[in-house]
Amino acid sequence: MVITILLDTIGLQFSFWEYPIEFLPVIPSAFPFDVSLVPVAYMLLFQYNRTWKSFISAQIVMAFVYAFIGEPLCNWINLVCYIK
Repeated sequence: MVITILLDTIGLQFSFWEYPIEFLPVIPSAFPFDVSLVPVAYMLLFQYNRTWKSFISAQIVMAFVYAFIGEPLCNWINLVCYIK
């Protein structure tokens, strides 16, 4: 959780991306996502996978889903704007 917040803040500070829609103007824009969805997903993976092999394979699948489905979807519905 701390790593996702740190990397998100670094990306915002160096203008790698920006969030056009802010949940609250006081906190970083992706803070609710960083402290709710990501940790809960990892907790559920850890809870329902009984062996390390299945846990690691489920993490790899979740990483691919976040990277190749979640990020393009957020970009498509204008929740995040990547600056080139």
